[in-house]
Amino acid sequence: MKWVTLMDINKPLQEPLRDWFVYGLVPASGVVALVGDHGVGTSFVTFDLAARLASGSRQWMGHKLKGSSNVVYICTDKCALMVSRVLAWLEENDRQSIDGFYFAFCDYPKEKDVCEFIANVITQMSGHDKVLVIDSLEVLCARFGDSKRKHEVVRMLAQMDLCVILVDYLEPGVVGFPTIYNVEAYDLLAYTADSVLAIHSPYRNDIARCLSVLKTRDVDPNRFPPIKFRMEKVDTGRVDNFGQSASSLVPVYVSALQGDQP
Repeated sequence: MKWVTLMDINKPLQEPLRDWFVYGLVPASGVVALVGDHGVGTSFVTFDLAARLASGSRQWMGHKLKGSSNVVYICTDKCALMVSRVLAWLEENDRQSIDGFYFAFCDYPKEKDVCEFIANVITQMSGHDKVLVIDSLEVLCARFGDSKRKHEVVRMLAQMDLCVILVDYLEPGVVGFPTIYNVEAYDLLAYTADSVLAIHSPYRNDIARCLSVLKTRDVDPNRFPPIKFRMEKVDTGRVDNFGQSASSLVPVYVSALQGDQP
């Protein structure tokens, strides 16, 4: 087994600059962790990012965005919930469909391996600029009977030549305005990820939420002030079995809290 790699000092000078889907926040190849307390909208923000990447949108949360034509979303929520989320997003963004966006569901696997499942999903992705979303990583591992394998999955994904967006949740007690130094729950994930973005609710009497940059590789994180957004309830155009209008939440960008966006 090879334990040591020697690098020619001139080789780094020949390496191309890092490519980004969202400059400084979402690399074209690398790991992004979107973290937050349960109930603050982490999954909704992640879906919004994935949908914008696939739909060719030019911005996300006030930042310029380069799209992707191949987004696969491994979802641990029920299919019906995701259908409502998609319909609400399409309605809010005045779109009819999202091309190049695929869901991968894994309900109750038996005698399977979580790494094998993820690898199988990746092999079905084609083309360049591939984006894999896992919402959420801990729940997916638990579905396969071993939530402790999360770090093993993170190590595997960090070696892949694609953009990986991982949803994870803060442990109880890590609340308010988190920093990379007090999110003990993430140890390896925070260390490995190219970017760590946190969703939180800093306002007691305000429905607004914030997206804060805890870490970003190769770019000064001070260039990214917290982003303010709100969650809007949007009618999906469907009626449930009780005759009530079905709806879902969609994040809507408000502003950066300070300074100018890069």
